[in-house]
Amino acid sequence: MDELKVLVRHLVSQNKKRWIDDKYDLDLSYITENIIAMGLPASGIEGHYRNDISEVIEFLQEHHKGKFKIFNLCSEKFYDPSIFDGFVANFPFADDDCPPLMMIKQFCESAKDWLRYGIDNVVCIHCKAGKSRTGLMVCCLLMYIGYSESPKKAIDYFNQKRTFDGKGIEIPSQIRYVYYYHYLLKSGIPNLKPKRLISMTIYNPPSSWREIEIEISTNNQKNCFSNILYLNNSRKQFYGTFESVILSGDVKLGAKEISGIIPSMSFLFYFWFHTHFVSCRQFFLRYEIDKFEQITEVDDNFAVELVFEDFYLLETI
Repeated sequence: MDELKVLVRHLVSQNKKRWIDDKYDLDLSYITENIIAMGLPASGIEGHYRNDISEVIEFLQEHHKGKFKIFNLCSEKFYDPSIFDGFVANFPFADDDCPPLMMIKQFCESAKDWLRYGIDNVVCIHCKAGKSRTGLMVCCLLMYIGYSESPKKAIDYFNQKRTFDGKGIEIPSQIRYVYYYHYLLKSGIPNLKPKRLISMTIYNPPSSWREIEIEISTNNQKNCFSNILYLNNSRKQFYGTFESVILSGDVKLGAKEISGIIPSMSFLFYFWFHTHFVSCRQFFLRYEIDKFEQITEVDDNFAVELVFEDFYLLETI
């Protein structure tokens, strides 16, 4: 293999463990004998710095001919299933996000069904980098098949098998969803009873923040609700109330800076939660919120408080 191509691929794969032998150098790791985590099988220019799809096909045909099934988690990348003899299942969700909790359940059931068909069967799970989204789903699968008995053990095990430095699945919301799924395994289907969002407070925000827009989406539907939070300088907090915001199931809440001539298009922070697991006064601390590793000015005591009330639909006669 061309030395420059190898160098570029290693730079792109960063801290992930690779399969390297005399024939192959792939962004691919065996989590167990039957569970493979890997980077995107790519073609064209992208195949020069990620896993070349032709090399992935050759590897799987050589090592697991007739025994493998691909699970693609990318919402941004699809390919013709016939390339892998039709043994491809798609469970798409966006990069750095969380899937619907019920999608995790469906994924685990599908993967386990394939593994049960034969003792030598393998599942090959990938997103784009084969780490965060893949880590979330693999950790849930490890618990579902009884390989790991707790979320922490599943996460620690995946991180150790997939990376050199133990930094695999790190996004707080994705870790939270591994714990959610563990609850689902122990207690059954979560309650989808709607909740009304009453108010939101941001405590100890960075001094540079002036006016914040909150965007809320449910069940992977973008921008269902939005609202403005205003700064209370005396209390050093943002506060806002909501009207007619009824939430049920999976929720993504994000904050954007809107002061200035051109409002920001990117989130200052965001996080995912499922309404079954929130209380009437639900706090999310700094370490439970996504994207903050990129912002050094955030106070350690930063927190978001959401106030809910149960929402009851009145039956009409």
